[in-house]
Amino acid sequence: MKADGSKRYVLDLRRFNKHVVKNTYPLPIPQDQFDRLHGAKWFITLDAIQGFLQRMLDAKSRLKSAFTTPDGKFCMNRLPFGFINSPGEFQNMMDDILVVLRYTIVLVYIDDVLVYAGTFEELLRRFILVLQRAQQFGLMFKLKKCK
Repeated sequence: MKADGSKRYVLDLRRFNKHVVKNTYPLPIPQDQFDRLHGAKWFITLDAIQGFLQRMLDAKSRLKSAFTTPDGKFCMNRLPFGFINSPGEFQNMMDDILVVLRYTIVLVYIDDVLVYAGTFEELLRRFILVLQRAQQFGLMFKLKKCK
């Protein structure tokens, strides 16, 4: 059950993860991220809707993700929660989408985006740039979790 009361279906991928080649894409180091905020006084936080599920799997990965339930056999179409490589894969996608804005306008940690600025006016300009980039790539944010 998610914090908002909705259901999240989960597969136990621990056995599957033991046979996967690990993704080596690095996650940001939080302290490095915080150091970049020097001088910022205004912030907007954004949270990607259902994070990993916004990332489609390629055809080869879909076939490898097959699983069986009492209702039949299925393949995953999107990056699953609980998959050992999901955080790195999603971070890579977010970094690609926001590459021109990272470290100067936004900080990204997996599905969380922080827009920062020294003035309110600059924050709004930066926020618009982030939203334009998100729209260009089909990235969606959950309004209830954005502040």
